[in-house]
Amino acid sequence: MKSNLENSLKQIEVPEPAGLIKQAEEFETKLREENISLYRELRLQNFKVNAKNKLSKNLDAE
Repeated sequence: MKSNLENSLKQIEVPEPAGLIKQAEEFETKLREENISLYRELRLQNFKVNAKNKLSKNLDAE
């Protein structure tokens, strides 16, 4: 006969595979969304800097 401690440890050690897969998928989705958001933000900043530099060069050339 197994003790309650052994039974509870086995439940903790062997999590539900479907639950882990779902958690991993959710984490991957969140990470992808955050990466896309950061990428867009950086592209916008890059666009602003390039536009500012071009404007500055055009004004200097005049």
